[in-house]
Amino acid sequence: MLIQTGDYYGLTAISEFKGVAIYFNYILKDVLGLYVPDFFQWKVERVEYAADVPVREDLIPKYLFLFKKGNIPDYFLENKVTQQYWTSETNCYLMATSITANWYNRFETLLIKEQSSKKKYTDFSKTRGILRFETQYRVCEGTVIDYLDSNRAEKEIMKFYKLIVGNGDYYTLDMAIQLIRSKVGHFQKRLALERLITLIAESSGVWHAKEIFLQGKNKHCAADEFSKRLNQLRKMGINPVVLPPEWGMSKLENLFDRIKVSIEVGQV
Repeated sequence: MLIQTGDYYGLTAISEFKGVAIYFNYILKDVLGLYVPDFFQWKVERVEYAADVPVREDLIPKYLFLFKKGNIPDYFLENKVTQQYWTSETNCYLMATSITANWYNRFETLLIKEQSSKKKYTDFSKTRGILRFETQYRVCEGTVIDYLDSNRAEKEIMKFYKLIVGNGDYYTLDMAIQLIRSKVGHFQKRLALERLITLIAESSGVWHAKEIFLQGKNKHCAADEFSKRLNQLRKMGINPVVLPPEWGMSKLENLFDRIKVSIEVGQV
């Protein structure tokens, strides 16, 4: 829905829907004379919550690469559409039956769409350096007013980020192990965490490491142990996904706090 003239690429803040409702009701009821519910009482068929986070352009592909190594549930990984877009360098597109988590390079995505459509888009240069975090629900129950809630928006945007990425900055494997040794005094616990993060580094990501970890074990107990260790790393400020040494970076900030700030200032 276009709120500001010419702003085709920004997000609509929840606070702006009061103005939308006034105009919507005026057109449908007063101008067209239709007997319809108030804007806020219409049933919702689909909703997309999103937050735009400014990120240095050259870092966006790196973040997307790291996201795909996170704790991605099987119901996303096994989806054919997820698999179709898996190798894309412009997005992390995770689709399930009725939900999609789409984290993407806003500018590059628009550029690809423009090139494939062979039409000239309205200038979208201001979307450079924007990483959009979007949660789409294609099956909804409730009315517009039920979904226009800032707390609900934050919960839905952050839900899959917390699950897949979680807390903790990214480090190289060597740096992560150094941090574990400096923070954990108990030998067995320290060794277990070192083994876990090494397993993740040597596999395709958290989701793949979990598959390996569960092999030959009681799956329920092993899954609980895996999740416990994963969360221990995150609580120490260490993301279980490590930086490739060829990047020449020893640390990369987690975007957790930046996403929350974007939501709080109304970019949702």
